[in-house]
Amino acid sequence: MLITCATHHRWSKPTSEGLMKCFGKKSQGKLRATLKGTLQYDIKTWVEPVSEEFLDWFLPMYEGRIESKSNPNVIPIRERVAKAKRPYYALILSEHGVNLGATIFSVTETDFSIAWRTYENDWKTAKLAANPSIYMEYISEELAIRYNCENLVHGKDTNPYGLHSSIGLAAFKLKVGVKPSIAKKYDMQTIDTESLKNDAIIFEYTKDNETEIKKGYLVTSRETEHKWSQVTKYPHLIEVETIYRD
Repeated sequence: MLITCATHHRWSKPTSEGLMKCFGKKSQGKLRATLKGTLQYDIKTWVEPVSEEFLDWFLPMYEGRIESKSNPNVIPIRERVAKAKRPYYALILSEHGVNLGATIFSVTETDFSIAWRTYENDWKTAKLAANPSIYMEYISEELAIRYNCENLVHGKDTNPYGLHSSIGLAAFKLKVGVKPSIAKKYDMQTIDTESLKNDAIIFEYTKDNETEIKKGYLVTSRETEHKWSQVTKYPHLIEVETIYRD
């Protein structure tokens, strides 16, 4: 099957929908329990300007987690921050004084833009329903609303996943309620699914007069489909059809 698509796309969700509404029902339940539970533990979040001291501990964590994934794409963050035209800030999470990760973001009049983020998979000792990554997505929404931003933006990715970055990255972004749309700069490409040797998810784009991406294709084998089936569970964000490689 031939699929016409853009080389890049943007992820965002409107803050007008209010806190938590973009999350699935299961995640909403976990978040409500977690927000109550954090009062029992020494869990803190705060914002500070991105500094060399911050990057010294954040980058090894970020790069280590990216390199552990399939199709890693490690960005030279230190160079990007140094050359940036507007300041970057860090939203940091700690538990009992130990940093569990952070989100690097910037703010415009309309957008709270997440540039890079990484968190531990689980809490060190706290017994909380939502993991650190989901919890900090909620905190990011809270900040975006506080800053009067219209959109929470989850950056720009290269299409398709599975070739340029992990399919799990797309699954996470759909899980927290962000929707893909066309990036400001992109090229068009055509992908033949029969030529793919690895699992992939491709976001289709065929109309030059629209920015919304409405259709995606999960290209997988029947043996590995279970690993990525989560991306098909968000039809309110994007319809995803499964194509089997075998």
